Order: sequence, then structure tokens, then C-alpha cells
Amino acid sequence: MKRFYIIVPVLLLATFGGFYWNYSRNADVIAEQKAAAAARQEMEDAAKKEAVARKAREDAEKRAAERDAAELAKEAERKAAWEADNEKIAADTERYRQQLTENREEVERLEAELAARQEQLDKAKADAFSLRREIELRKISRRNAELEQQRLLTMVGDRYETLLLTPRTPAPQP
Repeated sequence: MKRFYIIVPVLLLATFGGFYWNYSRNADVIAEQKAAAAARQEMEDAAKKEAVARKAREDAEKRAAERDAAELAKEAERKAAWEADNEKIAADTERYRQQLTENREEVERLEAELAARQEQLDKAKADAFSLRREIELRKISRRNAELEQQRLLTMVGDRYETLLLTPRTPAPQP
């Protein structure tokens, strides 16, 4: 039984050694194949990454160029709009200045017309006042004349009465 303790482990060690030798012989080849495959895969991945990076750079450059072109177009459009607005403002300013000049002339003409009409109104008021004054003076003169006429009539009537009431002496005959 003591031999058994030595033979079994030696047999097992030999079996293990065989498997290990077979594995290590194939393992180097498999490791080299795996390393070659990994290197090949790494090179393919690097090539793909480079292609993707190149494509991304090209797309980025293209987008940047499009963005720059769009910005230039927007800037040109903004500048054209700004110039158009400036021209419109200048035209509006000139039109408003011309309108201001015309309105000032119109105001001066209307003020002169207003002054002339105010003068006519003042003259008409003065004429109306003088006519009313003349009418009142004539009414006063008429009333005074009527009073004078009444006084004269009263005087004549009183005198006539006194003549009628006093006896008449015949006038001497010559």
C-alpha cells in the first residue's frame, strides 16, 4: 500500500504533465494566433477609428464651412437690411424735413390769414360799435326832438288857452 501512495501521484503527475505539455505546445500557437488576431483586430480598430476620425473631421470641417458660409450670408443679409433701414430712415428724415418746411410755411400763411381775419373782425366790431353808438345817439336825438316838440306844443297850447281865456280888446283902428 505504501507503493500505491507513490505510484498514484506519479501517474497523476505524468498525466498532468502530458496534458500540460500538449497544452503548452498548443498554447504558444494559440497565444501567437490570439496575439496576431488581437494585433490584426487592433490595427483594424485603429484603421476604423482613423477612418471615423477622418470622416468626423471632414464632416466637422464641412459643417464649419457651412456654418461660416451661413454666418457670412446672415452677416451680409443683416448688413443689407441695416443699409436698407439707414436709407429708409434717411428718406423718411428728408421727407419729414420737407413736410416740416411745408407745414411751417402753412403755419405762417395761416397765422397771417388769422391776423388779417382778426383785424377784419376787430374792424367789424368797431364798425358795429360805432353803428350802435350812432343808432343810440339818433334815438336820443329823436327822443329829445319829441320832447322838444311836446314842450313846444304844450307851450303853444298853453298860450292859446291863455289867449282864449283872456278877453280880447279890439285892436285900435287907425
